[in-house]
Amino acid sequence: MSAIDLSEFSDYQLRSSLGKGAFGEVSMIRTRNSRFCAMKEFSKERAYMAKHEFDIHSLVGSTHKHQNVCEIFAMTEENGVPRLFLEMAYCGDLSTRIYGDGMPVQYAQSYFRQLIAGLEHVHGLGVAHLDIKPLNLLIKTDGTLKISDFGLSLKFISDDGEKLLVRPAGTPAYWCPEGMVHKYIDGEAADIWSAGICLVEMLIGDVPWEEPTEKELQYETWLMYDTMDWDMDDDVFDLLERILEVDTPVRATIKEIKKDAWFQKDYSYLERKRTNKRKLVEVEEEDVQPAKRK
Repeated sequence: MSAIDLSEFSDYQLRSSLGKGAFGEVSMIRTRNSRFCAMKEFSKERAYMAKHEFDIHSLVGSTHKHQNVCEIFAMTEENGVPRLFLEMAYCGDLSTRIYGDGMPVQYAQSYFRQLIAGLEHVHGLGVAHLDIKPLNLLIKTDGTLKISDFGLSLKFISDDGEKLLVRPAGTPAYWCPEGMVHKYIDGEAADIWSAGICLVEMLIGDVPWEEPTEKELQYETWLMYDTMDWDMDDDVFDLLERILEVDTPVRATIKEIKKDAWFQKDYSYLERKRTNKRKLVEVEEEDVQPAKRK
């Protein structure tokens, strides 16, 4: 990571609050160099968590950058209060794009492709995110998805290159089922399961279950019959069957997901159709008046 001039972040203007997370408050600030950033402020008691998040996030979002991972710029500490400074995403998080019966399939596919690309980068550096959910997926004005919030993330590759199991973490609705019963899990497989839940949510407008346990009727239905009344095409359902596979060794890998027919499907015709329809609607009144007189 190149040297950062911390003086840029020592004198900033607080512009607005962006909300509170589990571990800190996030605000939009303007630095002394007129750069707009997101600032995540931790309490003194959670300073160790800020350092952990900064170290992990710096690896995947600064030392090794990727267009689908939120960039992190710096960490400062003032009177024992740690602050992280991150790339600003003006369109908020993915959850703001999910409502009703879900989003059009071409948008869900676009976001999912970007999520998988970001996870491939993160996993390639030996890091498991462990809290993949729409609230942690930020959207830029150009539609670029950015994976953020690495507070629960863990390294799953040891210094000598050995793959390690990690402790499960995150939000129950997005947890993999093995995370509910085992103390240590495969971090890559856990993130892939969570990404699959995000895809379901984008397509149907809600999470399929509150947690992957047999006390949840919807999950039990999925477990027993491998079918759901989700309104979606067969090809994307087939992919979800492989992603939301309870048997971890059989669960689809990122490499397999990228080769999937639905993942590679070209939906550009739907966007052209939508654009043409919008053009028909946006007809000026003076353009239709002559037609009325005929």
